Amino acid sequence: MAEQQKPVVIEDPRAIRALAHPARMEAIDRLYAGEVLTATELADGLDVTPSAMSYHLRELSKWGIIIRVSDDGDGRERRWQAAGDTLTVRPTPDGRTSPTRASAGMMLIGQELERVRAKMEEYLLHLDELPPPWNQLIVMSADELMLSPAEFRELHAELRTLIERFERKHRVDPPPDARHVRFTVAAVPMLDARPKRSA
Repeated sequence: MAEQQKPVVIEDPRAIRALAHPARMEAIDRLYAGEVLTATELADGLDVTPSAMSYHLRELSKWGIIIRVSDDGDGRERRWQAAGDTLTVRPTPDGRTSPTRASAGMMLIGQELERVRAKMEEYLLHLDELPPPWNQLIVMSADELMLSPAEFRELHAELRTLIERFERKHRVDPPPDARHVRFTVAAVPMLDARPKRSA
């Protein structure tokens, strides 16, 4: 298995657009969780054929997002893994945007928000199938914070440190009642940057 020594950072709008596909995003989730899988294994449970998944994987590999572990067999049976330990997308790496960059970023964000919505809907529609307390654990919260840029980065770093403790790829011996949980965090600076003053 190839070494995973560095984070993968995606800035090119074409690469960001390559990510913005439901089947590709599901594959990335699994591969960046530490799994090493074939196109057939990744297609299982998704509305996509192994041949189509093989195409998606080749497209992701063109941008250095994933790498092929072996060339054995046909395209559906080759094994794939993440190209690094983490994947970071930066649609505005220099702090500036353009219609092309904005469009690519919005496409990817839209796909991710749709995935979160679909997973929440699936959970709510199948509550009767889940044992307690799993049928009572959905969480969605929105808070308006007042942060400086340094505090913004500090908060994100602290959240990442906490989340990494529980990431699938780091959990060697999770509790027997553990199951996969989709944890999504979004932090968006608001356009009105003026602090509210008390009267």
